[in-house]
Parts: sequence; structure tokens; C-alpha cells
Amino acid sequence: MNQEESLALFAKGKDAWNAYADTCQASRDALKAEGIWVEGSWEKDWNEKTRAWHNAAKADFSDHKFEKEADFSGYKFPGYAGFNRVIFAGAAGFGRATFEGDAGFEKTAFEGDALFGGTTFQGIALFDWATLGGDALFIGVTFKSLVAFRAATFEGIAWFDSVTFADAATFSGATFEKNADFRGTTFAGAAGFERTTFAGAAGFEKVTFTSHAGFMAVTFAAAAEFHGAVFVGNALFGEATFAETVRFGQTLFKSFTTFRDAKFKKAAKFIAMRGERSFSLAGAKFLEVPDFEQAHFEEAPRLDNVHIESEGLTPNRQNDGAANSKSRSDLAARWRSLKRLAIQGHDHARELDFFRGEIKAGRGIAGNFWPSVFSYPYEWFSDFGHSLVRPLVWWGISVLLFTGFYLGEHLARAYHAVSGIGGSIARIFSFAGTSTLDLSCIAGEGEPWLAAFGLSLRKGLLFFGLDSTGKLSQVYACLYGIYPKDESKWGDLPGSFSPIIPSFVAFMGSMQMLLSSILIFLFLLALRNHFRIR
Repeated sequence: MNQEESLALFAKGKDAWNAYADTCQASRDALKAEGIWVEGSWEKDWNEKTRAWHNAAKADFSDHKFEKEADFSGYKFPGYAGFNRVIFAGAAGFGRATFEGDAGFEKTAFEGDALFGGTTFQGIALFDWATLGGDALFIGVTFKSLVAFRAATFEGIAWFDSVTFADAATFSGATFEKNADFRGTTFAGAAGFERTTFAGAAGFEKVTFTSHAGFMAVTFAAAAEFHGAVFVGNALFGEATFAETVRFGQTLFKSFTTFRDAKFKKAAKFIAMRGERSFSLAGAKFLEVPDFEQAHFEEAPRLDNVHIESEGLTPNRQNDGAANSKSRSDLAARWRSLKRLAIQGHDHARELDFFRGEIKAGRGIAGNFWPSVFSYPYEWFSDFGHSLVRPLVWWGISVLLFTGFYLGEHLARAYHAVSGIGGSIARIFSFAGTSTLDLSCIAGEGEPWLAAFGLSLRKGLLFFGLDSTGKLSQVYACLYGIYPKDESKWGDLPGSFSPIIPSFVAFMGSMQMLLSSILIFLFLLALRNHFRIR
């Protein structure tokens, strides 16, 4: 039928339409019985009678405008149904309709609601570049062949609950301006959502993706829910953007899964999910700490270059008291889950990163006071065993600082000043600002500042600092003198002498050795962590 004939038959109502459809079906059955029917949608393959049947069974409404509500509910379309570039000014009803041939809704404008509940599409259904201005109701629809909504725009709520896609389905480049609901839907063929934009909430709870599921570069501007979904084929979420909370709780990924370079700008919850094949988060960026509590992977997930922007609580969760303690406890558990995944994958760098986050999150947890207190110097001096440079820098600073203490005590004894930490610091600054004091050894030869530096270096190197004879005795003699005490300055030391070691110097030496042992330990720990020496 051409457009004029299609409109005329439609005006007679559903009964007249379906009676004609039954006649077409009977005619096709007769052709099949005679063995002259040619299957398929390719016109070049048809014989004359098959072509004649398709021309008679075709419904052509292309480029027509329905000024009022158009109700095709329960209609049968035995051949091709053409609604390309049609404008439905009111609601368009196709509930429980049957499309036995291909259906074309390309560039169609649904200005009212589009009602396809319970509809069956046995042939290809194309909704490319269609605009659905009202709500789109596709609940319980069965698509037995290819269906495409490429670059389609859903301006109202899109309902695809309990839909069966028996063949490939693509929504590539489509835009859902309000909520999109696919709960309980089955994608038996490939599902394509590449570069699709979900401006409203996207619900994929308990959806089954039997084949390839492509969500590459998709944008979820609102919450996305995949709780209980099953991905039998590959699940591709590379470069996807999740602007709000996304939940993959109890989701099953049975094949290759990737979130490479995906961006998670709010909470990402993977609680109790299961990955049975390769799972990659390489290059993924999380604004908040993702939750992988009780997540299970048959093969270690790939965590290369995973970046987590915030190591602490989000601002709206930084409250006081028990609630804050509980939130921090949950945060620490998230870091611990991530660390477990890194250990499973033998990713030592990420393991250290997640360990750092776990310790920081533990601060402020009730009953965790002392571990929290000690975590701060652990961070300052070694970045939680991560840095090789920090302990070395602090060790160098400590050597210079204790050099000043030892030299200050020398000045106290050389010029009869008061000893002690405060006096040592004051004397160093006062000596630096004057040229009247003669900085020379009390006993023996050498430079007191060099002797003080050597003493500090020996104490800082631990085992060298245990040596109290030989050169070390000369260092003490230069700085503090020898027994018997003599106010005069000696150039040559006697063959046998006992150097003076002030109590303050002995105490500071012990403190330096303790501090140096800690810093050297932290350096060796970082060295082990970097090269994974066991």
C-alpha cells in the first residue's frame, strides 16, 4: 500500500486493518505452500510474486503528520511498516501491535507519549535520529531482530523494563534527557551504548547482557544503577563518565571487563561484585574512594595508574562524634579492600598507595588513638614507607641540627657560658653574628666546627658512633677538653688522656642515635617496598 491507501485503511479502524493484514498473511502462506515465496528483506532477491506481495502488505506513513492522537494499538503489520519522518503531534499508541516485517521510525518525531507496551517486532526496527518528546513506554516489548536507536533523543522518561532484545540493540549516540529504566531487560545480542548520554538516572538493575555490552565513552550525568546485572560477554566501560553515584553491587562480570580511563566523580560502589575474567581499572580516576568490599575476582584486577583524588571523607560526611568515627571506619575498610585487590594482582605500588589511604582513614576512629598519633610522624618522615628521599633528607637535617648542639656546648665550655639546648641554639646564632670569638680547639688540634660535624656524622651513622676511642677521643678533646682540666689551650695531646664528655652531649648523642636508627630503618623499609625485597 502506498501512503494514501495506508491512511485510508487506517481511518477505517483496527478491525478493518487487521482483516486486511490477515488476508496478506494468508496470501503469503499460499505462496509458501506453492514454493515460490522468497524469504529475506533484500528486494533484489525477490521474484515477481514475492515483490508484489510486499508492495501490497507494506504500510507507508512516511512524512505524514498525525495532528491528533494516533492509536495503532493491537494492529498487525504483515509487511514493512514505514513511519520514517512522521510527526505524531499527540500520543502515539502501538501497544500490543505486531510488526512481522521491518519497521522504520527513522527521524520520526513523537511530540506526545510513545506507547509501545507489549509490542512485538519480528523484523528490523530502526528508530535512528528519532525524537521522543513525551514519555517513551517500551515495557515488555520483544525485539526479535536488530533494533537501533542511534542518535535518538528521549526528552521524557524512557521505560524499557522487561524488554527482550533477541538480536543486536544499539543506542549509540542517543540522549536520555530524563530517567531511563532498563530493569529486568535481556540483551541476547550485542548491546551498544557507545557515546550515549544519560542526563537522568539510569537503571540497569538485574539486566542480562548475554553478548557484548559496549558502554565506551558513555556519560552518566545522574545516578547509575547496575545492581544484580549479569554481563556474560565483554563489558566495555572505557572512558565512561559517572558524574553521580554508580552501583555495581552483586554484578556478575563473566568475561573481559574494562573501565580503562573511566571517570568516577562521586561514589562508586562495587560491593560483592564478581569478576570471572580479566578486569581492568587501568587509568581510572575516582574522586572518592571506591567501595570493593567483598568483591571477588577469579583473576587479579589490573589497577595500573588508578588515581583516587580524595583520600578522606567527602565534605558532607566530615561530621563529629560517633557518626564521623563510623564513616572513617567504613572508609578504612574501602582502602583495605583495594589493598587486598592490589596484593592479589602483585601490584606493589598500588598496594603502598592503598595502605597509605587506610592509615589516614584510621585517624579519628574510636579506640584508635595511639596508632593515629604515631601515623603522623610515619607520614612526615617516610610517607608511610613510600619515600626513599624523605628519611634521607630528615637524616641530613638531623646531622646538621646535632652538629649545632655539639658546637654550642663547645662554645659554652670555651667561653664559660651556660650549657643546654636553649643556650646552644642562642650561642650558634650569636657566634655567627660576631667576629670577636676565636673558634679553636680546647685541647688538641683541628677545627671545632669540623669536629662537631664529625661527631654528629658518627652518631648519625650508628655503628661508627659506638666507637669511643682513637679519632673520636680527639674529637671530644677538641670540643670539650681533657682530664685534668686546664684552662690553657693545648696543641699536642698527651699519649694517654681521657676526653671530657658533657652529660648534655652524651644525652643528645643518645637521642641522635635513636632518631637516626628510626630514619635509617624507614629508608631501608622504603627500599624494600620499592624493590620488594623479602
